Amino acid sequence: MWNGFAVPLFTHEDAISLCAVMPSLMYVEARQAFLFDENDETEWFHAAPQVVGGEELHLYSLGESWCWQLVDASDYLNVVAGSYPTSPLHNCG
Repeated sequence: MWNGFAVPLFTHEDAISLCAVMPSLMYVEARQAFLFDENDETEWFHAAPQVVGGEELHLYSLGESWCWQLVDASDYLNVVAGSYPTSPLHNCG
């Protein structure tokens, strides 16, 4: 948490799912990083190692200064990413 807002960490697969509902977010293979580019604001997000449950994972902190909010999964129909209504994100790959 930061200033009362969630600071989520995403797996590569989950971050790719966000790209489907956030047109300003894309994965750039050449840099192995996610790029957010909107309204003259450009941010790069690289994976960082994190230990989760005793296992080292490479996770992305997308938008660590954004105002993410935790929501109840049962209320997913009202979740909005940017200005785009979303359904629950899942890995189609």
